[in-house]
Amino acid sequence: MPQRSHLDAKYLVIIVDDKGKQSLWLRNVSTKSDTQVIAPADTLYSRPVFSKDGNYFYFLNSVNKIQTSFDLLRSPVLGGVPQVVVHNIDGSGITFSPEGQRMAYMRLNDRDMEKLQLVTANTDGSDSKILAEFQEDTAPEAIAWSPDGKQIALTVSQLSDALSAIQLLEIASGRVQTLARFNDLYMGELVWLPDGRGLLANYMDRSGGFPQIQIGIISYPGGQFRSVTKDANIYTTLTISADRKTLATVQGTYSQTLYLLPAAGFGGDRPNPAPAQNKDSGMFGRATNGDIYFAGVGSLLRISPDGGTKTTLLDEPGSQFWRPIGCPGGRYVVFVWGDHQHSNRIHLWRTDTDGSNPKQLTNGYRDIIPACSPNGKWVYYSQTTGKIMRVAIDGGESQLVPGTDLPGLVGPWVIGPWISRDGKLLTFLAGKGDQGRVAQNIVLVNLNVGPQPPTRMIVPDPRISGWLGFTPNGEAVVYPVRENGTDNLWLQPLDGSSGHQITNFKSDSIQMFDFSPDGKTLGVLRSHRQSDVILLHDTSDSR
Repeated sequence: MPQRSHLDAKYLVIIVDDKGKQSLWLRNVSTKSDTQVIAPADTLYSRPVFSKDGNYFYFLNSVNKIQTSFDLLRSPVLGGVPQVVVHNIDGSGITFSPEGQRMAYMRLNDRDMEKLQLVTANTDGSDSKILAEFQEDTAPEAIAWSPDGKQIALTVSQLSDALSAIQLLEIASGRVQTLARFNDLYMGELVWLPDGRGLLANYMDRSGGFPQIQIGIISYPGGQFRSVTKDANIYTTLTISADRKTLATVQGTYSQTLYLLPAAGFGGDRPNPAPAQNKDSGMFGRATNGDIYFAGVGSLLRISPDGGTKTTLLDEPGSQFWRPIGCPGGRYVVFVWGDHQHSNRIHLWRTDTDGSNPKQLTNGYRDIIPACSPNGKWVYYSQTTGKIMRVAIDGGESQLVPGTDLPGLVGPWVIGPWISRDGKLLTFLAGKGDQGRVAQNIVLVNLNVGPQPPTRMIVPDPRISGWLGFTPNGEAVVYPVRENGTDNLWLQPLDGSSGHQITNFKSDSIQMFDFSPDGKTLGVLRSHRQSDVILLHDTSDSR
């Protein structure tokens, strides 16, 4: 199953995922013949790109399963041993100067790992120079060097006055100007048209379904936008051929399936999917009576476990709902509401369990991942800056949770929090910076023991690929691990004893998981992807 591709005039380089192992292949576009150039391995590759002279292809190799750090490698086009060109590159990939002698990429600042740097270097990684520096939460998500060599286009998101924007950084002066702002579109990967008259971008319309990524074009210098594709597929890569006539992209579809398992997991054959399903929802939660909340683009739903009763709690086209949770006591459901009334903000809200009386709880820029305290009085959450906060269930001023603001942690890699059912422990996953690398740690914080509570760190299994959760008895944490491209849940005791796998899935990834309020069942939402490389041809005579 192809995952990503890059096209030059005659060849495609393709990342293929086969039974969880990834390999790289070279496809001759004319003859449609394929040649393997990098052997299959249990690793994660991304963003392949040909050098300008066509002698090499470059690609990213994730150094961990959670994809927080990457190495940039290059290999001769006809195969050979890949060489590491740059360590600690950001996942946004690389872009080449027009003459092909220099490249640009994003990397973490070794001294201040809350920041990222836009760097240029020779194509072998030497002679690196910093062009600009960004706070991590405002750093570009994609970069593209212009054909005239004078500027680099940047994709940025969640600005104060726009949902996303394309900016242009002038290389000579470092000055940044905005080419286009978008109030309803998230812009992603970028590629310049060879004549410099515009940029291709993949984008997501926030009024569309989950995740529905399309391709559009932005004119230069005018900044006008128009769609190239408009369908139910997902287009995750962009490459235009040198003759400007062919666009290569990976077209795919996602599907999500919920499974309700025994709390201890399973070791035999995969169980049947749960009766309650909603294909457009990327997250779920559990109500105190056993009902299931589904959250996605435009709606928050409540469905009975047997799938027979479905209630729409909130419906707002264009907004995003995430992480619904039924708070103890059974009165409220707490959730993340993004882009409410086109605000370009992400806040925590609560509503009664029937969807009535919605109330905004937080006022930050991006407030995410809520967790209710066992007594139902507090909602703990995180900000994208890495701060772990809490707010009263009735709203008010948010507070920094004591013991969570630890030195050496890299804020943007904080994932959590989660609260044990006895209310004694808080945990979150955090990146700890060391010479440009980000190592994952499980942080445990004792709650309600004063302004400086004791904390400790646990090193997770190196295959960790997602977020955490406490077991119902609070004696262990559970998280997904990825091996040969398949996610399964791993239970790690807090007493230091050996962990073990508790599910036996044979394919696909785990979107999220959650234990039921009574602790008897384990819900697992799994994601399946189908994809293939397609070529879009321009048969017109005009540019």
